[in-house]
Amino acid sequence: MSTQEQKIADKPEKAETKQPEVKPVKAKKKKAKGEKFKLTYICQASAEMMVSIFTLKEGEDRFLKAVFRGQIIKKDDMFVIGDGASFTYKIRKNEVNDDDQHRLEMAWHRKEWEDDVWSTVTMLFTDDDEVDKKCELQFKQTGIPTDDKHGNTDQSELIKQFWVQHVFKGLTQFGNISCTSKKE
Repeated sequence: MSTQEQKIADKPEKAETKQPEVKPVKAKKKKAKGEKFKLTYICQASAEMMVSIFTLKEGEDRFLKAVFRGQIIKKDDMFVIGDGASFTYKIRKNEVNDDDQHRLEMAWHRKEWEDDVWSTVTMLFTDDDEVDKKCELQFKQTGIPTDDKHGNTDQSELIKQFWVQHVFKGLTQFGNISCTSKKE
C-alpha cells in the first residue's frame, strides 16, 4: 500500500450528518390596529330614520344639528362637526341587507389624531318586529389610536364618552329620539 493509500485508509469515515428538523412557522394573526369598543342601544325611531339622521338626509338633518348646536355641515363627501372641525366623518357604506338590517359604516376622525388616522364606526340598525318606530342599534368603533398627536392617552374612552354623553344623550334631549343603552 502506498503512502497515499495509507493516508486515505487511516482517515476516519465521516459520520452521516443529520439535517436539523425544520418546523413550519405559524403565521401570526395580525391584530387590528388601535382600540375598539361596542355599545348597544334601543332607539325610539325606525332603522331607516336613524340612518337618515346620521347621513344628514335633507329634512332629517335637524336632529344632529340640534345635538351639535348647529355646528355640523356637509363639505364635499365629508361631514364636519364643530367650528374648529373637532370631528370629521365620511360615509363608506349605507346598505340594507337581506334581513332588513340597515348597515351604516363611516370613517371617523378626531382633529387631535394624526392626520392620516381614521377609525371605523359601524352601526347596525334592526327594526323591532312588534313596535313601529323602534329599533336596536349595535354600535362598534374600531381602529381608535391609543394616544393622540399630543400624547394624550385613553382615546378610546374619550370617544366612547363622546358617543354616549353627547350624541346619544343629545338625540334624546334635543332630538326627542330616545336612545337607551341596552345592558347585555
